[in-house]
Amino acid sequence: MRSSANVTQQFMCDLLGISLSYYRKMEKGERAVTSEMEEKIRHSFFKKRESSTVFVGTNDYTNIRFQTLNVREV
Repeated sequence: MRSSANVTQQFMCDLLGISLSYYRKMEKGERAVTSEMEEKIRHSFFKKRESSTVFVGTNDYTNIRFQTLNVREV
């Protein structure tokens, strides 16, 4: 899941608050993934957005072409 989301191991460690070596061992299967850690990982990928921030965009330039040169038609 992590690699398909283009997320680095270091990013996951920072997100989960664990060391890189511990995380690598979990990925390799050398260390068991606790249910608490599994929940943290699931929550980090499927977190609901609870923000009221609205995206506002601006357009600096718009080019519109008409198929006629007749100003009255436009």
